[in-house]
Amino acid sequence: MDQARTNYLPTLDGWRTIAVLMVIGYHGTSPEAPWFTVFNYGHHGVNIFFGISGFLICSRLLDEEARFGRISLKRFYLRRAFRILPPAFLYILFINLMATLSYMTPPSSLESFASCFFFRNFLPPGASTSYTGHYWSLAVEEHFYLLWPAFLLLVRSKRALWLTPLIALGFQAWRDIDFAYGLTHPEGLVVFQRTDRCLDGLVWGCALALLIHQPGWRERLRRLTVMPVWLVCFAALMAVWTIPLPYAVVIESMLIPLVLIGTVLHPQTPIGRLLESPPMAWFGRLSYSIYIWQSALFVGRYQEPADFQVWPSSAISLLAIAMISYYFIEKPILAFGHRLTRREPPVALVTPPEQQAASAG
Repeated sequence: MDQARTNYLPTLDGWRTIAVLMVIGYHGTSPEAPWFTVFNYGHHGVNIFFGISGFLICSRLLDEEARFGRISLKRFYLRRAFRILPPAFLYILFINLMATLSYMTPPSSLESFASCFFFRNFLPPGASTSYTGHYWSLAVEEHFYLLWPAFLLLVRSKRALWLTPLIALGFQAWRDIDFAYGLTHPEGLVVFQRTDRCLDGLVWGCALALLIHQPGWRERLRRLTVMPVWLVCFAALMAVWTIPLPYAVVIESMLIPLVLIGTVLHPQTPIGRLLESPPMAWFGRLSYSIYIWQSALFVGRYQEPADFQVWPSSAISLLAIAMISYYFIEKPILAFGHRLTRREPPVALVTPPEQQAASAG
């Protein structure tokens, strides 16, 4: 069986559904809408994606290390490239084509280049259109993919277990220093989108993955995340989202992985069953496609929508495009990437006792 499927966690697909719907609500709701205040918190859906990515990517790397004795950077980067790049490049090509046909505001050459090469989150405010605004988070994830596997390969999982929380806290220390002394003179939303200001959203997910892979800790975390405790963590996360609090970024980054793992370890609860329900799981599998394309169709926060960007045609078009992208582009390319990077466990040098007994008989 493909390794990617053996550590598949259906609960996380349910969380992907919630995350992408939050982002769509944030981008698509006009400031004049009466429900704008509710959807104004939708940008936190990106932080849920970060928590999922940190936990899942680190878990898969640890599984690879356990099965094969080491992590293959080449295979990891190839798998990520086959997963991330085709839809991301296709979308940039699409919005440039739509701009040529005068259906969209044309992106600048720098904007398209920065989006394709994943430094969109370092462009100055006002230098880009809203159609590539979501590529800031893709840039952060790509930087994480570049750095984290190499770090884990270098220090190995035992040292990473205690180093990772220190690194995550180091990002908060850097935010404090940068804000206090204006070292990089941040302006506007870019300050929250720069990789050096938000990467701990993924690193705390890695810290939890490292902990849960330690002997005995999975069961301990299962006992610690029973429903009453999980509800307290979830309420705390809602408070961080809605109430201005000091150190809100680091608190949110720590709480999201706990909330996620609480449902992963307790799929039998009503919340776990909801997250793993077929509609939630199916929509979650489409979430990357949906996330890539939603900024072309849900624009109410930033501008007056054109005819094709008005509900419900925007939702129907988005779902249709995402299904075509997922089933006819992403899945075949991803399957090819998995075949290309498949690894077999090392052959045992000593014949297992049960096989020796069978041979003797």
